[in-house]
Amino acid sequence: MNSETYHHGNLKQTLIESGIVMINEVGVESLSLRKVAKKCGVSNAAPYAHFKNKEIFLNDIQSYIEKQFVDVLKSIVMEHHTQSDLLLKIGEGYVFFFIDNPHYYYFLFSRENSELNFSLKLSNESSIKPLEFFKKISLDVLSKSKLSREDIQNKFIAMWSLVHGLASIAIMPNQTSDIDWKSKTNEIIQSISMPYHYE
Repeated sequence: MNSETYHHGNLKQTLIESGIVMINEVGVESLSLRKVAKKCGVSNAAPYAHFKNKEIFLNDIQSYIEKQFVDVLKSIVMEHHTQSDLLLKIGEGYVFFFIDNPHYYYFLFSRENSELNFSLKLSNESSIKPLEFFKKISLDVLSKSKLSREDIQNKFIAMWSLVHGLASIAIMPNQTSDIDWKSKTNEIIQSISMPYHYE
């Protein structure tokens, strides 16, 4: 990548995307703004116009990924909000997001300052926002049933475990199969007795 690969005004996004790729290649510890600048073909000082330091850069990467992920899930809700298979569609969207963006997966779930909040309490500021959104939609649907709070929590965790695990398998670099994961995701989810339908 060099300075000709981005247009004026989107260098910040280019730096973020390059940073994500580098993290997957060399890890967070070996990442530096200087190395990202070199990869993008800009001066060592250029990234500092957008990020004061590496920690802010990492936080902005997380916000960038989370916003894209949540926007995808929100669009699914807007399209399927009246359908009984909303949770199935949300689950598909979860898996598809990482199939389309496998380099986001490691970063999003490896940060030490992020929490996976599996309680039924929402709006935990340190929690990963796409997981919180997935939980909110799950609770909105499941709360219409006669399930107990404990059963709702169990089902939410089971649903997330299914789609998160499926996403991780689909993007594994060393997995060998002839499976088209996008075409099989719906079938795999439905093969498990999960509460993604609401009557």
